[in-house]
Order: sequence, then C-alpha cells, then structure tokens
Amino acid sequence: MTDIVDGQELLERIRRARDWAAKEEAKFKEVGEEVGSTEDLAFAVNYVAYGAVREVLDEVLQPGVHDRNE
Repeated sequence: MTDIVDGQELLERIRRARDWAAKEEAKFKEVGEEVGSTEDLAFAVNYVAYGAVREVLDEVLQPGVHDRNE
C-alpha cells in the first residue's frame, strides 16, 4: 500500500471494514443457527473473529463509547 490518504479517506476505509466485519459476523451467526451447528468450531471461530474485528473498529471510530462487558 503506497497511496497516501487523508484522514477522511482513512475513516471511510475503517467504516467500510467495520461494516464488512459486522455483515460477516451476522452471516456466520445466521448460518450457524439455521443449520444447528452453532457448536461447530469453524462457525464459532469465524463468528468470534469477525465480532472481535468489528469491536476493535468500533472503538477506533468511537473511542471510549463501548462497554467491554457487552
């Protein structure tokens, strides 16, 4: 990545990444519930991973707003 971007472009990229992670998290939760495999390791790992990415990006976009115990 050699492009220089301004702050606004960086925020837009972070927002798009956050939205993508939220969509993927919801997809794995929905698929896991539909097929009854919420205990399946692959679904669980993906769900947790995308959730963690979403939470980190939420905190980057809105520092101090999120409760860690949610």
